[in-house]
Amino acid sequence: TLGGVINIITRDKGTNGGEINVLSGSNGRYDYLFNYAGSAGQLNFNIIANKTGSDAFLRNNDYDAKQYGLR
Repeated sequence: TLGGVINIITRDKGTNGGEINVLSGSNGRYDYLFNYAGSAGQLNFNIIANKTGSDAFLRNNDYDAKQYGLR
């Protein structure tokens, strides 16, 4: 058999707002997150930026990642 689902979610426009998260942990772990959603007339948007990483506790185990998005 073949099946599937289409999920359509509608939302009220709501209010403009966002969040900023800062995380720090052991072994040099860090995570920074910026998220903002808003609207201007008929345009609704969501802006996100994320940076995460860690120092090398184990050899060759460090990382640094960046993510950006606009929707």
